[in-house]
Amino acid sequence: MMSTTLFKDFIFEAAHHLPHVPEGHKCGRLHGHSFMVRLEITGEVDPHTGWIMDFAELKARLNRPMTASITTI
Repeated sequence: MMSTTLFKDFIFEAAHHLPHVPEGHKCGRLHGHSFMVRLEITGEVDPHTGWIMDFAELKARLNRPMTASITTI
């Protein structure tokens, strides 16, 4: 079997606010950031499809809304 590596870039926006900054601080308001994630997929090429995986399925999974709580370590 043949192994290969594919890359797929995803760009998304996220918004937050910082509730404990001094009053009037710009980060106390809701504001957003842009992010880019590069997904690297390495695997065996399926001899029937010629694919490692179906990108439509991958995009569908990654395009689901995400809600996360991030804490500082």
